[in-house]
Amino acid sequence: MVDLNILAPALDVLAKLTQSGLSATIGPHLLAWRARKEKEAELISSESEAATFQALTEAQAQAANNFLERLPENAETVEWISEIENNAFGSQTKKRINNQVKIIGNAAKELENKEVQDHQPDPDWAARFFEYSQDISSEHLQTLWSKILSGEIQNPGQTSLRTLSVLRNLSQYDAIVFENVADYIIGEAFLFFDNTPFNQTQRESDLRYADLIHLQECGLITLSSSTGISISEFKEALPPYHEKHLLIKNKPNSQNEFILPTIPLTSAGRELYKIMKPRIQLKYLQDLSTFLDEREYQLVLLEGVEQLSDGSLTYTREAHVQPRPTQPGTPPS
Repeated sequence: MVDLNILAPALDVLAKLTQSGLSATIGPHLLAWRARKEKEAELISSESEAATFQALTEAQAQAANNFLERLPENAETVEWISEIENNAFGSQTKKRINNQVKIIGNAAKELENKEVQDHQPDPDWAARFFEYSQDISSEHLQTLWSKILSGEIQNPGQTSLRTLSVLRNLSQYDAIVFENVADYIIGEAFLFFDNTPFNQTQRESDLRYADLIHLQECGLITLSSSTGISISEFKEALPPYHEKHLLIKNKPNSQNEFILPTIPLTSAGRELYKIMKPRIQLKYLQDLSTFLDEREYQLVLLEGVEQLSDGSLTYTREAHVQPRPTQPGTPPS
């Protein structure tokens, strides 16, 4: 249980999670070395296994980007790797260690000089994370996994075990496609996508149906011809669009109700989105504004939205998103 009143250096919590995860992945290859170190220093096994990453437990003021450079200077580490190389599975194990070192090193850089709620990491999550990430050798994917790791340190439970099972099967290409599609995600949960033949040809944004099919195969979104959200739901809440919010307004005397065609993210897709750094896509918003304008609604982009104690909302700036110009003779969507 997390004590909300106690903060700790993020690198200390990362070290605890690393220590727990290594017990499940590298531990079986270190039995002889561990027994010898236990005799020499009377250390418990988990402390011995964490020797490679002991730099993470040092003072928070120490630069995290020196972490990887210092590893070769650590005598304990040299002895540890030597023991692994003598193992029948030494080459593969060493490669896995290097993969984990890079992932943890990247996470350490993100967590440097931060404080988080002090907590004991979930051992099941730590074991699964290190089991799945140890074979990730692509730098692009290692960056993604390091964000998942740092996210877990800052917000325990942010990425579920089920989502880790989905992410372990993602290729670098899969991740790049999702990163691009993440630009179009609304409410951290869905995409607007009108797939009628006319709107497919008129759409100006770069959101491609082929990419959506691909992400469904990856288990990140759910395609269905019957999926949609009633426009009335948007009258009660403002869906976030990255760091801004969307407001959908009735035009004067409009009473129209309709379903906004949307494509939902799976739970894995929603959790993966939280570590993305998406960009505002104005052409996409124009596509949405055009769809709404034809139904007597207006799209507004808000900045600096805050909810007051009485439940009302305030914001610092609003910008009306103009629909695309309609050519004479253009059929309705």
